[in-house]
Amino acid sequence: MSDGPHFDADVVVVGAGLAGLTAARVLRAFGGRAIVLEARPRLGGRAATAELGGGEDRPDLPPAPVEEGCNYLHGCSEDHPLFLLAARLGIPTAVAAGDLGCQYSGWESAEIAEWRDAERGGEQIPVEEVVDAALLLQQVTYGVAYLAPGKTSDQSAEDPPTLELLFQRALEEVLERRHKSGCRSSPVLSARERSIVYKIRGRHYGYVAPCSRMPPETLVASSSLERAENVFMDGTWPGSESGLREEMLKFWKRKHKRVKDLGTAGPAASVTDMPDDDCEDRLLLGRGFRTFIECLASGLDVRLDDPVKEVCHTDSLVRITTKSGQSFSAPFAIITVPSGVLAELHPDSAIRFSPTLPADKVAAIKRLSLPRRGATTHEKVVLRWPVSEPFVVEVLGGCGAALQFETTDQRFHFLNLHKYGREGQLLCHIWGDSNWEEHSRLTDEEVVREVVGGLRAIFPARSSKGDDHKQDFVPFPPLWKVTRWSLDPFALGAYTEFQDPLASEEDRDIYARPEGRLLFTGEGAVPGHVGAQCTHGAVFGGACAAVALLSEGVGSGQRQVQEEETPRLGELLGSGPMSLDVPVLVEVLATGRCKRRKRCEPPD
Repeated sequence: MSDGPHFDADVVVVGAGLAGLTAARVLRAFGGRAIVLEARPRLGGRAATAELGGGEDRPDLPPAPVEEGCNYLHGCSEDHPLFLLAARLGIPTAVAAGDLGCQYSGWESAEIAEWRDAERGGEQIPVEEVVDAALLLQQVTYGVAYLAPGKTSDQSAEDPPTLELLFQRALEEVLERRHKSGCRSSPVLSARERSIVYKIRGRHYGYVAPCSRMPPETLVASSSLERAENVFMDGTWPGSESGLREEMLKFWKRKHKRVKDLGTAGPAASVTDMPDDDCEDRLLLGRGFRTFIECLASGLDVRLDDPVKEVCHTDSLVRITTKSGQSFSAPFAIITVPSGVLAELHPDSAIRFSPTLPADKVAAIKRLSLPRRGATTHEKVVLRWPVSEPFVVEVLGGCGAALQFETTDQRFHFLNLHKYGREGQLLCHIWGDSNWEEHSRLTDEEVVREVVGGLRAIFPARSSKGDDHKQDFVPFPPLWKVTRWSLDPFALGAYTEFQDPLASEEDRDIYARPEGRLLFTGEGAVPGHVGAQCTHGAVFGGACAAVALLSEGVGSGQRQVQEEETPRLGELLGSGPMSLDVPVLVEVLATGRCKRRKRCEPPD
């Protein structure tokens, strides 16, 4: 009779999002016993596919999938596990608007959207103006790189500059130099210029958090200092680089033509092994992310609707207690909850660690998290109308209809889901950089009224035939979904991001560092180049945590019993991201097991 402790499992996984389910599925495939504890009454975490529609009162609006959380696969390639898994599971995907024809700017490419001026009755903004604003933004980002820490003399470690501070300084200098060189009539932005510049900035740098919370390094990591200085100091740029503006304008016009040429159709949705252009972004369609979640959770022991409240860890075991009073013990635990939960931003989700987590880990996690519950972050509003509505017929579904609509209203960016097969749906993105703090205080219906008001400003009312009375062209939608990731106690943010002037990539490394028998992973705890903020990053993080524990001997007894049927752990290792063999990983995720590779027969 053993005198050792009794364990409920080999590993307890905290969180049933993509990272937690991936970890548990890999562990199970290689003989490990895992229990997954989830605070919500559902699986998936921030991968949340809901149904919008149905009911006897609206037969014209049958149930349709709506992604409240993630809905893109970023950087699709032969090393992208979820893209390959989508093909394996038969989930169709379609190329993002910005990447039509060739990779450019990815998922929500604000630059090549159809731009309309909310202050001038929806007047369409010429692409030339948007190109000029984008080039101005590019020159300012070079200025931020030049002025970043290490270059300025009026900064201190105690008061580091934010991205917003250096951006404003760089913008003022660029405008002044352009004005003095005769390339601008004024050293001040017009209202429309400002709107375009800041909307593009928000999409590229401030979609999760406002630039006022972020370090300059968020923007300048890949900039060459010599190039940055030359461009920033050049009051005649981009004119000083022959053909630069002209080539960009031609390129963007080709992009717009690709959209127009789609006619009443949208980008082709298909189940394919490889994207048309390596590393393009693709929208996940079909039944959406819930298909991934259902696949990953199949066969797992998952306990729902019971938040973890305490994690006690010693040299020999981990004991986890939930809100209901249940206790689970195991040799190891994998913690996959969002950074905002670990930062204890809400008492309903806060987890007490005993012993407490190291101070540097706590500080790193806080620098990657919202400063408080309700702070601005990336939120979404999905609107749905019957397909017979004139707004849907003429604007969303019209011949050559835009895939994206941009407005000078700083709060909103629109993705035309109708053209992607989500009939009657329009998605409104609200970037963190819009600083629309009112969102967290309004009811869902009030938020929708603001969004509809933004649409009516760019698609104004029309007069009926023979009637001077104007009627709203954009009707109030009968169905909608409003996300609240900033307020959700079990999310407390849309993604992790550098949300403090002192934040850096090193914080992700500290976040991911094991603490004794506790492993930490998720989209916030993987390197930026691997997939931080992305669903595939969560998958890689979960898989790597599982591999680390399997390498420590977890599940080894079961593997020895079933040696001929169970794959060797080494088969999961390879030359892909985070030293994984991605096709083998996808096999494990799709089937819950790994087909043994045939051994090479010795030559005769």
